[in-house]
Amino acid sequence: MKDANTLPDVQLNTDKRGVELHSVGVRKVLIPLAYKTSAGESFLAPTECSLAVSLSKELKGTHMSRFMTLLNQLSSKEITDFNPQSFLSEIKETLQTDDSCLSFKLGFAITKPAPVTGLESKMIYDLKIQGLQDQSGENSTIFDILIPTANLCPCSKAISEYGAHNQRLILKVAVNVDSKGKYPAYWIENLILALEEAGSCPVYPVLKRADEKYVTERQYDNPKFVEDVVRDAVLIAKQYPNVIGFKISAEAQESIHAHNAWAQYSENFPNLGKRLDLDS
Repeated sequence: MKDANTLPDVQLNTDKRGVELHSVGVRKVLIPLAYKTSAGESFLAPTECSLAVSLSKELKGTHMSRFMTLLNQLSSKEITDFNPQSFLSEIKETLQTDDSCLSFKLGFAITKPAPVTGLESKMIYDLKIQGLQDQSGENSTIFDILIPTANLCPCSKAISEYGAHNQRLILKVAVNVDSKGKYPAYWIENLILALEEAGSCPVYPVLKRADEKYVTERQYDNPKFVEDVVRDAVLIAKQYPNVIGFKISAEAQESIHAHNAWAQYSENFPNLGKRLDLDS
């Protein structure tokens, strides 16, 4: 049997083809990620992770096992804030590379009371956290969130003698944030709850009859096109702490049409090319 201390490190062999690789790493690694909400509740979320570094043209390969070691360390402790920059710095140091990037995808839980009865239940939002550090000194941190809300059509309300069509609306928000900031769970929770107000009415996981009456009437009293929802979401994002740019879209899952209605707006949102596109 060969001595493990004398085994060759093939990854460190010289490669003579002269091709630098922008992204080399691991994708779709599942780990448990623990975090605590503003109410003090602890959650353990299955998290899909993708990590990558750049590989110089002189080296044959990177050390994939080191990615897994770092992820295992991350899964063994509770996350106090969701800024990935310190983790990216550790990746760069451990793997001796100029660039590092990551993507974390998890279900982010919020305990949400019904609007009238106050009946509490858990609502899960799709959250993706992306980070990048490169040799030029650019550090980028992006939170990408899918927020279900609802909208009621102003035109339908205006032309009908009674009633108006309404539907669930998916608000997709990617915020480019200050990479030096701190982002505990309550920062994300408050951002979600603020943005869902851009719709005609938020949606809830559990409604009793009194809650359903409230939601129905609130939608009717607060009609919005998808254009209105995006514009209101933009104004909310502009005022939110540490947000320096964003890309926001709204897609209404139309109840009386065979198509969806859609609108989008972006401002100061980085074009990171394939560096952060770890899911493709």
